Amino acid sequence: MTVFAPALAWIVIPFAVLVALSRMVLGLHYLSDVLVGAAIGAVLAVASLWLVSAIA
Repeated sequence: MTVFAPALAWIVIPFAVLVALSRMVLGLHYLSDVLVGAAIGAVLAVASLWLVSAIA
């Protein structure tokens, strides 16, 4: 998302970090869960950007 709207990074990234921290504080996820989820999300985001740029 920040590739298309860099100004939103100041809102989106802290929100994602706060959500991740809240999941750990509430005991719903471990740190490893949050890190793996972030890694999967990052890989899928890069792959989707690559796919869109390859098609367009």
